[in-house]
Amino acid sequence: MLPRFEDLDPETSNLVESFLPASALEMVRLIGLQAALLLIEHFGGTEVHFIREKETCFPRDFLALAKVIGTEKAAILAREYPEADRMYVPRCLKAMNALRNREIMALADKMIREKSRWKVYIDLARQYGTSTRTIQGILNGKGKRA
Repeated sequence: MLPRFEDLDPETSNLVESFLPASALEMVRLIGLQAALLLIEHFGGTEVHFIREKETCFPRDFLALAKVIGTEKAAILAREYPEADRMYVPRCLKAMNALRNREIMALADKMIREKSRWKVYIDLARQYGTSTRTIQGILNGKGKRA
């Protein structure tokens, strides 16, 4: 399960932004944190191409961007990078892990009232596609708690 980006509280938003590199912070400035995180989630670690096609004024990846972050925000990025042939979208692994860990801790707090601790570890590991040891580390403070 991937982290949810909508309605992040100010503390979590600040935490996530503190882990973002300058290039990602520029995206946040242009299209907002939620859209930037969606962009990172879908395109992180790859280049988005802004080469203009002969038949259209839109960049090659415009439709893919619009599908993820909306037409208006994709247009903002296309306008902001008019001369560039591509834009690298960083993976932002530290920021994404911090957000995931926060979400895991919040869910565990709710789940522990209804299930055994070990069952919570198993359920969260399966839900987030990670190991029970990783979940234990996050919840016991040995992981990179955020």
